Amino acid sequence: MRSLYARIRSLIGLSSSIGLERLLARLSGGAFVIEVIGAIVAFLVHWLLARRLGAGGVGIYLYCLSWVRLLALPAKLGLERASLRFVSSFEANREHGLLRGFMTRSHQMVLGASTLIGLLLFAVTRLLGERLESELLVAFGWAALALPLMSFGDLQVATLRGFKRITWALGSQKILRPVLMLALIGLALTVGGGLSADRAVALQVAAFAITLLLTTAGLWTAMPDELVTTKPDYQTREWLAVSMPLLLITGFNIVLKQTDIIMVGSLLTRADAGVYGAAARIAMLVQFGINAVNAGLAPLISQLHSQERAPELQRVVALGARLIFIFTALGGVAVMFGAGSILAIFGPEFEAGATALRVLMFSQLVNALAGPVGLLMTMTGNQKEAARVIGASALMNVVLNVVLIPLFGIVGAAIATTASMTAWNLTLVVLVRRRLGINSLVQWRVRPRGGNESD
Repeated sequence: MRSLYARIRSLIGLSSSIGLERLLARLSGGAFVIEVIGAIVAFLVHWLLARRLGAGGVGIYLYCLSWVRLLALPAKLGLERASLRFVSSFEANREHGLLRGFMTRSHQMVLGASTLIGLLLFAVTRLLGERLESELLVAFGWAALALPLMSFGDLQVATLRGFKRITWALGSQKILRPVLMLALIGLALTVGGGLSADRAVALQVAAFAITLLLTTAGLWTAMPDELVTTKPDYQTREWLAVSMPLLLITGFNIVLKQTDIIMVGSLLTRADAGVYGAAARIAMLVQFGINAVNAGLAPLISQLHSQERAPELQRVVALGARLIFIFTALGGVAVMFGAGSILAIFGPEFEAGATALRVLMFSQLVNALAGPVGLLMTMTGNQKEAARVIGASALMNVVLNVVLIPLFGIVGAAIATTASMTAWNLTLVVLVRRRLGINSLVQWRVRPRGGNESD
């Protein structure tokens, strides 16, 4: 048994005597447990909503939340992604004035922008009231309130990750929020008079609010004591120069992940959106490995790059890529073989999404093979090039959805998403190699410690 454990550690390149690998394993290990538990709870939430609301009801729920996630992009101004880079870098270099200034300014700007966009969403849906069915109209009203709560909460979580408080950050977002949602659904079914699509969105708002309070408390405990007495140093223009390309990257990523659901709901039916949404959610569940490893990698990449420690950066990226692929492949292959049976858990009408789910799973495997290319670009100052690549892929995604959904239904949406994600992953692999000299692809040959770090 001990020999098998040693072989596994050798395969992924983990040596207990190397500090960086140990740190990555510690950060990602906790994140992995959280991602697994969170995936299970999120699956239960979606299963319960699907069983109670049906494909049409859950389609309304997902349709509204997809709009919230889409509109949260301009509300966050890319500052949640910038937090991963700046907070870890400022803390590592003990630049407390810049750290306090960035935290203050980013929170002010996100709170203001998200509140304004939430009010605009509410006003627009009221103006369209006669064109929207009553349940959808009420659901959008709650969605307008969810928008600032989600945006501000995402910024808090990103800031905690910058402080390397991965467990608290991801635990509140991945476990606490869906557990709260599950508990609130239970209350609604037992003493609240039942469940509808608009009530489900309202319950999600309550879960966002409670989670935000706890992440705020966690952030106060994570901040260095020096921040209390340090005078803030503001470099707003420079920070926005970095966050704007990151905003574009995040926006294009959301387009790649959410546009298909929105367009299925617009071009087909709400029931089709519900079926496809279930398939998309299951496909995203296997991302727990990618999310867990990236949670540990993000602050390390920023720190090592800012300190110009290229060999160590290549080493942790190689380890991260192996971990990402192992976790994704294990879940992805299982889902591919059991797609129909897994979807049937939601109800017989959801089995129609089996082929779409298999296509989406292929995109996840490609994503894993490419390694942490997105992080490498955004955490090292190459966000503008990454934005152009992902932007072109997002445009490709929209065009392919428009063409393929009328021809092939929800399978066409899955093909569009898979083709777009494959294109940007492969392009970024090449750019990472050219700009940073880093090989992000999965590498199975582990070099001995102290050996040549080049490819």
